[in-house]
Amino acid sequence: MPLSLTVLVENRSRRADLAAGRGFSCWLDDGRARVLFDTGPDGRLIDNAARLGIDLASVTHIVLSHGHYDHSGGLPALAQWYAARGLRPQLVSHPAAFAAREFRLGIGCWSRRLRRLGAPLTADEVARHFDWQPSATPVALGDGGLMFLGAVGRARFPSDEHAIGQLADGSLDRVVDDSALVWPGRNGAVVVSGCAHAGIGNVVESARALPGCARVQAVLGGFHLRSAGPLQLWRVRRYFSRLGVTAVGACHCSGWGRHWMPAQRDLSTGVRRVFD
Repeated sequence: MPLSLTVLVENRSRRADLAAGRGFSCWLDDGRARVLFDTGPDGRLIDNAARLGIDLASVTHIVLSHGHYDHSGGLPALAQWYAARGLRPQLVSHPAAFAAREFRLGIGCWSRRLRRLGAPLTADEVARHFDWQPSATPVALGDGGLMFLGAVGRARFPSDEHAIGQLADGSLDRVVDDSALVWPGRNGAVVVSGCAHAGIGNVVESARALPGCARVQAVLGGFHLRSAGPLQLWRVRRYFSRLGVTAVGACHCSGWGRHWMPAQRDLSTGVRRVFD
């Protein structure tokens, strides 16, 4: 069966009845698994899903690409929504997704927290509301082919690695929990990234290492290119072109560089894409 992907929340919306938000969330359905991938910055994904005719109660898996607030912010609202219906969905993420993380401003011995960057729920709270399955290795989501990548290797494109804020011990946060989804379609794999802090090239290469995913037809989601210079954008564009990717949907944190990607198509709130 084909894979259907519907964007529930993204920075932009072309429909007045759907709320945009600085974050990302999408719904994937391949006929066997129904996956909520990321939850956006808050609970607006619930209303958007209802307006798009998507029944969140039918979810088989909730997957977090990583623990930043703009991808996990909807968890408290979802926890209440599912609890009110007596449901306890499975939630898959990297083990480090719920680490405390923040952005601090420091000069010498002086330091002040400017913003929390992590998920609004702790790991213990997540485990109370969801059937949490932490994994640093690939996880099959049902029997239809959708896979959670687990830890993304970063050796292929080391210059794409990004540090965002600090962890609780004061060390730089390399966002080791950054992950993605892959689906091995008949016409090639479909890779869906939340933010690609590990580098979109590294994300795709990790996906290609899985059985049946060496050929890639589409790469969608956040590419974390909003601060990228022309050289990095050119490198990513050349990489996609060499792979023969026929559909690109760079969105959320991809910045203006998304318009320079080959085969780029809009992936704003409410957009639906179908792949074979």
